[in-house]
Amino acid sequence: MFTSLCKKCQSAHEVPDHYNGKYIRCVQCGTTFVAHPGPPPSPQKQEPAPPAAEAAESPPKQQTRKLATTAILAIAAILVGGGLLYANKQSGGDLSVTSLVQTTQEIVEQGYVADRSYAEEIRSVISDQSTGNIRADSAIQQCANGSFRLGEMIAIVANQLDKDGSSKSSISSTLSRRNINDISSKSAAQQTANGIYRCVELLCIAAREADRKSEHTAAIREIESDLDLKDISAKSAYQQIANGGFRMAELVALLSNITARDDDSGSEVRTILSEMRTSDISSRSAMQQAANSLYSSCKLMAVFARQMDRNSSRSSEISEKLGDLHSNDISADSAYQQMANGFYRLTELTAIAADGLNP
Repeated sequence: MFTSLCKKCQSAHEVPDHYNGKYIRCVQCGTTFVAHPGPPPSPQKQEPAPPAAEAAESPPKQQTRKLATTAILAIAAILVGGGLLYANKQSGGDLSVTSLVQTTQEIVEQGYVADRSYAEEIRSVISDQSTGNIRADSAIQQCANGSFRLGEMIAIVANQLDKDGSSKSSISSTLSRRNINDISSKSAAQQTANGIYRCVELLCIAAREADRKSEHTAAIREIESDLDLKDISAKSAYQQIANGGFRMAELVALLSNITARDDDSGSEVRTILSEMRTSDISSRSAMQQAANSLYSSCKLMAVFARQMDRNSSRSSEISEKLGDLHSNDISADSAYQQMANGFYRLTELTAIAADGLNP
């Protein structure tokens, strides 16, 4: 194994030795680069871009005015008495201008706001899921594809919630570990188990970043412990998938509770978890348990997505995805197809939540 840095975003990747000198894809930004131990080769010196190109790459005037206005609000809040500095510290930010502007936006919007737009990354993951679905020869291969894309979408949410960049390396390492484990997976079921376990780990990071007062640390650790303990007793990859699915549902529920703006969502979350546990009693196989947990995770992610939708502009789209979940369930011929349906809808709902976090 050796460490190789992405030439674009400088994310560190743990790469097997036989990939030295070969092309790999950055799990953080999607850039393809040649893996080499240590930092990437220095890029060749570029000729200065002509003024017209620079003008084309500059941000739109409207966005510039918005950032300028937000910066003025931030400065004004500091002058008023350091209220912004206190709020920024309480929410996990540092003393950088970017963090202060982000905190100001969160105060103005009365919700969580990322430091930049991740729209391009969100579209890329959805596109990769569609491409992977075309190549899948079976429902369980669809599950593997869905679990990997879901992990990448959750990683986007975790990065959006990470105000000071302290979790960036953990997020990147989790995705790298998923890719390394995938090499040794002997079946699509093992790939799916690997994918869903990494989804749980990424949700733990997202929940910790959202829990800016550290009030739910014990609950997050308990879910992590349950994942490890039940993995020891799992006798098949499908039991591992079911284990990961239940822990994932619990973490999305916790994330929804952490970010809740009213008591109604808390009541809805409790109802969904109760129905999941009731349905688990009647499940006759690990596959049915997994499908049940994935469907419940979809409903819980819909709650979280509505909370991140600050302007309530995506309500109909969230309802549409839940409708697709129900419609596809009716036509599903097996628990495998139900699982694939759950993974795909969950990725789409997480994408809506991520879009809501964009500034």
